[in-house]
Amino acid sequence: MEVSPEEARGIDESAERLRIAVARIQRALRLSRPNQDLTPSQLEVVIVLARRGPRRMADLAEDVGINPTMLSRVAAKLEESGLAERRNDPLDARATHLCATRAAEELVESIRTERRDLLRAALERLSVEERERLDGALCALDSLVELLRGGVE
Repeated sequence: MEVSPEEARGIDESAERLRIAVARIQRALRLSRPNQDLTPSQLEVVIVLARRGPRRMADLAEDVGINPTMLSRVAAKLEESGLAERRNDPLDARATHLCATRAAEELVESIRTERRDLLRAALERLSVEERERLDGALCALDSLVELLRGGVE
């Protein structure tokens, strides 16, 4: 679909504003739990394991976007912390899976609850009109996520 130069500038501005807003929201949510002893990479691995279940190391590295060597170090730290454990693959003795422990699942659930509550408290402070505009924008954001997951041409 062709867009005029003026539309392209507007789209560029919207893209930058959206990128900044998403980054600020993520940062505010991350900072809501500043006493966490995990690095962002470690936390990402814990969240993926808790949500998706046991993962082969190669698949997990791809899921979280880190190289296998770094993942190996992250996995060792998580095992040390009691948040993950390695298990042999029942179908392939050469492969291992990294699994979330019950402690990891509880941690992820507590983070999810804290972040949802933080967002809820902030939403309650918005006006009714602002919440309605935000609700309307959420459908567009869902569509945007789908486009990004499918690749933008």
